[in-house]
Formats: sequence, structure tokens, C-alpha cells
Amino acid sequence: MKRLIDFGALFFLMLFTGVFVGTWLPISRYISDLSAAEFLKFMQLIINSTAVPMQIIMPTGVALAAISVWNSKSRTSRRFYIAILSVALFVVVLVISLAMLVPLNLQLIHLAPGTIPDDWEHIRDKWKAIHTLRTFIAIVGYAGFAWYIGGRRVVNQGLSYSNPTSGRL
Repeated sequence: MKRLIDFGALFFLMLFTGVFVGTWLPISRYISDLSAAEFLKFMQLIINSTAVPMQIIMPTGVALAAISVWNSKSRTSRRFYIAILSVALFVVVLVISLAMLVPLNLQLIHLAPGTIPDDWEHIRDKWKAIHTLRTFIAIVGYAGFAWYIGGRRVVNQGLSYSNPTSGRL
């Protein structure tokens, strides 16, 4: 069961982080080149495509990661504390999403090309900055959690990074 929880946590956190990176890459490079109408259409497409799946993926990933860490046998290792930090980072990502991006998304989703506010560039820049921050926090969180799971598997199998005679990696 532990392996299934670990796999599920890695899988959902990968999806979680991947959606952020997948939207961040085109946004960071080209969003400033879009007209107001193009920006609105682009954002509505992204929001409509990701909102419902992310409502499932995000909390599932965080919950499975928390369960995985809770079930850890080694509570004094550096990996354990990195795993706790990783879960905390994903909680921060959830808070940023719910407190900052969802309100902006709701504002954007209800606009029509004729109702775009004059300060749309400010909204765009704010969305881009928050999304960039959230994406990089998720990347760091995923890297830490993957390191925790990968290292835990090595330790549980009696292998060691520091002892070359302990087994093959």
C-alpha cells in the first residue's frame, strides 16, 4: 500500500506541476505580445481547460504526499524534513492558487471582448507574476518530494550512496 501511495503522490504532483509549467512556458514568452482580445481568449481557454481537473489533481496530490510523509519510518533523516518542506510548498501553492489566482480567473472568465477593463495589462502582469511564482514553488516542491521518494526506496532496499559494496544502484 505504501508503494501505491508513493506512486500516486508522485503521479498527481507531477500532473500538478506539469500543468503549471505547461501553461507558464507559453505565457512567460508570448503573453505580453497579445492584444486585449487575444489575451482574454487565451486566458479563458486555459481556465476552462484546467479548472475542473485541477480541482481534483491538486488536493489529491497534496493529500497523498502528506500521507506518504506521515507513513515514513525514518522521521529523523534529512529526506524526511525535505519531504515535509515539499508538502508545505504544495500547500503554499494551493493557497496562492485559491487566494490570488482563482479571483483573477473568475474576473477574466466573465469578461467579453467588449467589456475588457482599461487596466487589463495590469491584470495580465499580475496574473503572470503570480503564476510564475506558483510554478517555481511547485517545481521546487516536486523536486524535493521526488528526491525523498527516490532516496527512501534506495535506503529501504539496503543500498547506500556512500558504501559502494552495499549493492548496485
